[in-house]
Amino acid sequence: LEATLDEVVAERGVDAVGEAVLSEVFGAWEELPEAYRTVFTENGTALLAEIRGGERTDNALLSELEVPTLVVTADDSYEPLRQGAEALQRALPSARSARAEGGHAIDPAGPEVVAFIAEVLEARAGVDSAR
Repeated sequence: LEATLDEVVAERGVDAVGEAVLSEVFGAWEELPEAYRTVFTENGTALLAEIRGGERTDNALLSELEVPTLVVTADDSYEPLRQGAEALQRALPSARSARAEGGHAIDPAGPEVVAFIAEVLEARAGVDSAR
């Protein structure tokens, strides 16, 4: 992907990075809502930096977070994104992972997500009633 993006930047400029990434990850661009495309077009520089490794995550700081976290990947997620999600899940002590059906843009109301939210709310209700 990085080599492809270097070509895209050379030929069409940094504003085309979002289109190239989404086309690769989702297999779509024109089909996506205009607002979605605009956000990715306007953030080409940030996307390029992230893919090139311009942002680093401090795993020591992540290891201090003690909140329930669900890290979701999809069956068809682009492999580097799935690997990043797996690394994030390992770095967060209270995290677990779930795999959703379909492409990278999962349904935020999908069964894996809804079940996790219900579980967290149930646990929270038990803590609140014990006080």
